[in-house]
Amino acid sequence: MATLVRHPLIDEILDARREYARGRAAAFEGYRNHAHRVYNFACSLASFSPEDSDKVAIAAAFHDLCAFDGLDYLEPSIEEAAAYLRSTGRERWDREVALTIAFHHRVRPYRGEAAELVEPFRRADWNDFTMGVVGGGIARELRRAADAEFPVGDFVPKAVTALALSWLPRHPLRPAPVFRGAAALRRTGR
Repeated sequence: MATLVRHPLIDEILDARREYARGRAAAFEGYRNHAHRVYNFACSLASFSPEDSDKVAIAAAFHDLCAFDGLDYLEPSIEEAAAYLRSTGRERWDREVALTIAFHHRVRPYRGEAAELVEPFRRADWNDFTMGVVGGGIARELRRAADAEFPVGDFVPKAVTALALSWLPRHPLRPAPVFRGAAALRRTGR
């Protein structure tokens, strides 16, 4: 079983962005733990180079960051990640990080550009979002260890459920924006 790690970039990025939670500290810490679980799950599915590991950590930190404002958060999350990459001299990673964020909720396997990053991340997020119901190749022992090390908290079960329930009555036949990654990429010019 893979060893669980706290990637320092995730904590560095999120420590500088606490205001995104709009005062919901417990939900923000739940999101931090979600980001660490997704990162660890993705690493258990692929052998990333150190550079790719950093790309996945950055995507993990930003992928749902703007969800505190509603379900239409892919574009703002992609834009926030891009601003961070520019400010840290990593702008050449923009496309790969944007793809990873845009397609992390894709239902079917992803086989496009940067699939070596996007697909393990997508499977890791589905496992975490469904609290292990969708396995995605994540070992149950790793899931249990990650839940103990990075408790689920208020983000996944409470905040995300509330957002989904607010969308469904208003748009029963329209997929939520989080499932429209290609549109988010187009609108952000990526």
